[in-house]
Amino acid sequence: MIDWHILEANPFFQGCTEEQLRGLARHCRQHYYRKWEQIHEAGSPSEKVYIILKGEVVVQIEDAHRREPAYLDVVVFTGELFGFGEMMLKHFYTNALARTECALVEIAKEDFIQHFMSVPRLRDWVLTSLSELLRIFISKATSGGTNELALYLYRLGQESGKVSNGKIYIQKKVRQAEIAAALNLSREHVTRLFARLRTEKNVQFNRGFPIIDQKWLERVVKDKDLAASIRY
Repeated sequence: MIDWHILEANPFFQGCTEEQLRGLARHCRQHYYRKWEQIHEAGSPSEKVYIILKGEVVVQIEDAHRREPAYLDVVVFTGELFGFGEMMLKHFYTNALARTECALVEIAKEDFIQHFMSVPRLRDWVLTSLSELLRIFISKATSGGTNELALYLYRLGQESGKVSNGKIYIQKKVRQAEIAAALNLSREHVTRLFARLRTEKNVQFNRGFPIIDQKWLERVVKDKDLAASIRY
């Protein structure tokens, strides 16, 4: 077990009582990983849920069936969880690697389900996070890439866009290869999507800087909460 104060300092446990934290700490173990050390491997038994105390972890899926290598890389940061999306499965479908030196809290999935999920505050967080993952999957499965690209452009507009005469001028140069990697789509597919958007005059480029039709983007991106929750 670990000192319950370690849990108290973690954002995931905000709102928990001291009694709850003391009880949960009994089911936690602390483990350290070197940079790029494997934490779990795809196909290995799904036995733990992890909380990052210090460092960064990359969670990765490799798709060997596509014409070019494709990866889904998600970086998980200090204070965040990973592994909870796979805790009801027999095996992990992702690889997890320490992107930096890491200190992790490791919880046996049986303990996580029995004890952590019995705390309403924690259960609500987990279920909300799983619902967001489902929303992303549904958006991806039903759009052929259009929704993902629109969400990505919406985020760019929020972060570095200037609006003028119904156009959003992105102040950041972007390359289609980078967008393809961020969205886990092939370069060819992203090229086709942008070609169609150019023809429809919804997106243009000026020396690598996107210019987006504001009305089109507002019409396509209906789920603003989803756009705000995605990390690229």
